[in-house]
Amino acid sequence: MDATLAVRRQVRRIADSTRRVMFGPAYYAVGSRAEPDANDDLVELKSRMERVKEIVRDPDRTEFRVVLLPEAMAIRETRRFVDRLRAFDVPVRTLLVNGVLEDADDRCDRCRARRARHEQRLDEIRRRFPGLDVQRLPALDGEARGTESLATIADRLRI
Repeated sequence: MDATLAVRRQVRRIADSTRRVMFGPAYYAVGSRAEPDANDDLVELKSRMERVKEIVRDPDRTEFRVVLLPEAMAIRETRRFVDRLRAFDVPVRTLLVNGVLEDADDRCDRCRARRARHEQRLDEIRRRFPGLDVQRLPALDGEARGTESLATIADRLRI
């Protein structure tokens, strides 16, 4: 925003100079705009963005809880995302690992293997993100819709 406003001010100065040259004394009769940035939409947008930045960086008011799946690529993407948030001083204290298979049918080889893989990924997440609270959310049958399934998820979250 600062760069955009600076370029716009420079363009306005060049345009004013051009008008002075072209219109001569008539330019001074009409005059140029005083305070070209006053009540400006870009200036207001920049101000709002600064206020949002303050709120997002304030750990007493905001916390990002990053949600990921117990999969290798999701863990790598989460590492980059958490690093990026921290680079901008955005507080991240919690990872929510969604879709963890907990109740696998012991007669099902595929189910047992998936549950074991999820447990390995949870261990990896804890190692890769020391200091972050890692919470697990169970794999549900179907989508989390309605108050019952949302209540199940809410009960699992430590807030």
